[in-house]
Amino acid sequence: DRSWQSFAPVMATSVTDGNIIYAAHSVAVVDSVISGGDTTVYMNYDILLHRSNDAGANWETPINVTQTPDFMEVGVHLDPDAFDDRVYLAYQVPSEIETINPVEVWEDHMMWVYFMNAEWDPSINPVSVEERMPNNYTLEQNYPNPFNPVTTINYTVPTSEMLTLKVYNIAGQLVATLADGVAEAGSHTVQFDGSKLSSGVYFYQLSGASVNLTQKMVLMK
Repeated sequence: DRSWQSFAPVMATSVTDGNIIYAAHSVAVVDSVISGGDTTVYMNYDILLHRSNDAGANWETPINVTQTPDFMEVGVHLDPDAFDDRVYLAYQVPSEIETINPVEVWEDHMMWVYFMNAEWDPSINPVSVEERMPNNYTLEQNYPNPFNPVTTINYTVPTSEMLTLKVYNIAGQLVATLADGVAEAGSHTVQFDGSKLSSGVYFYQLSGASVNLTQKMVLMK
C-alpha cells in the first residue's frame, strides 16, 4: 500500500507498461535573475517532465508542463502510478519571494499547492536541455524554513566540477556534509535531516574552485 506516499516520489511508472518511466523537476528560467553581493538567485522556475520508454535506458526530450515564467514552481512530486501518456503531479508556489538579504524577522507567507494531470505530448513545447543549463551558480533558500526536522536545498552549477555542500552550526562547527564530489552541470536537490540536532540557526555552504555561497536556515523543534 503506497497511498501514504502518493506524492512523495519524483519518478513514476506506468501501471500498464513497466518500461514507461516519468521523472520531473524544477528548472530555472535563465533570464530571471537577481544578483546581490556574491549570490545570484533565479527567481522563476518551470517544471520539466521527462519520459523513458525502455525502463530508463534512454529518455525522450523533456517538455515544459507549466510554461509560467512569472512563477517560482518548486517542490514537484509525482504520483508513483502513472499511465502511458500522462502522469499526475503536484508542486508548490510561494506567495512571496524573499529578497537577497531578508530581514531578521520572520513574516507570514503562503505556500500554494497545485495539482496537475500532465499529458505527455512532445509537440506542445519540447525543451532543449542545453538551452536550460544555468549560466551561473545558485544556492537557494531552503524550504520549508524554519523546518522540523527535514528541509530541501536546491542549487545549480553551470559546469561539471568538484563541489561540497556542508552544514555548520552557529559556532562554525561542521555538522553535516550533503554533497562532496563531482557535480554535473544543471540543477541539484538534496534533503537535510536535522532530527539529531538541537534547535537553532545553521548555515549551509556550497564551495568549489569557482564558488563559495552560504545561506542561513533555522531548525525549530
